[in-house]
Amino acid sequence: MNKQTVRLIMYSWVGLSLGATHIYGELRGYDKDGNIKIVKLMALMSSAQAIRMNKKQRWDFPGRKYFANHKHGDETDCFETEEDVIARAKHVWKTHFPHGELLLNNEDDSVLYRMIEQEGER
Repeated sequence: MNKQTVRLIMYSWVGLSLGATHIYGELRGYDKDGNIKIVKLMALMSSAQAIRMNKKQRWDFPGRKYFANHKHGDETDCFETEEDVIARAKHVWKTHFPHGELLLNNEDDSVLYRMIEQEGER
């Protein structure tokens, strides 16, 4: 089995862009053929998150208005906390990297998930 490390990269515009409040995440690793693979983390919006985003995403420019129309179950790449990003990464990483053995947080190299080798596979 090909030993594989997958990294969780988290980023945000909070503090850099006016009104930014979300955190984003992606998984980076290699596919079974050794090619770089990047997976953007996505989740389904809760009703409460859809309402909050609809309130925040309203623009009224002269002659042009924009109103968001998010609803429960819409797919989003916006997460509200780092813990939400980490939880989603732990939930989906093996789907995208089935040969992966180790999931690391890129911020501090902390281990988020480690596959335990079965006896006889060593």
